[in-house]
Amino acid sequence: MRSLVGRIYAWGGGRVIDAPASWAFRLRDGRIAASRAFDTRDGGPLAVGVQCAEEDSNLHGP
Repeated sequence: MRSLVGRIYAWGGGRVIDAPASWAFRLRDGRIAASRAFDTRDGGPLAVGVQCAEEDSNLHGP
């Protein structure tokens, strides 16, 4: 399994969403066989057995 950490940014209906998010992917033969989205930056890494550092400069934008 692999994980990805990022942000969700969306707008519509008079609202803007800008929030941390993460995803977990199960790969089979180099292709995504299953995926799951999380509304926290720790959810995806924890699902694949990795604990995020409290503050990781590689995970934040400018």
